[in-house]
Amino acid sequence: MFEADEEFHKIIFEGSDKKRIWSSINDVSTEFQRIRMLRLTANSSWNNIFNQHKEIFDAIRNKDPERAEEYMKEHLNMVIFDKEKVKESYPSYFK
Repeated sequence: MFEADEEFHKIIFEGSDKKRIWSSINDVSTEFQRIRMLRLTANSSWNNIFNQHKEIFDAIRNKDPERAEEYMKEHLNMVIFDKEKVKESYPSYFK
């Protein structure tokens, strides 16, 4: 599932002509990627993640950048929101 999530975000950034930003995020933020991977591995709410991806995709397809941005922020904020929970569940993965 992590690979599919990763590919989705990569395509969004490439389609927005922001490929370098995605590369920078991946290069700089090892902890962010680790949290995403652990969260996706442990997360059983795949339908929620899929629905968020669909909302983002639909907004882009409908040429509604404001809504796409809103959905993307909401989706990415889930990682930030779950950060402490993931760190508590997997303390050996973090300093």
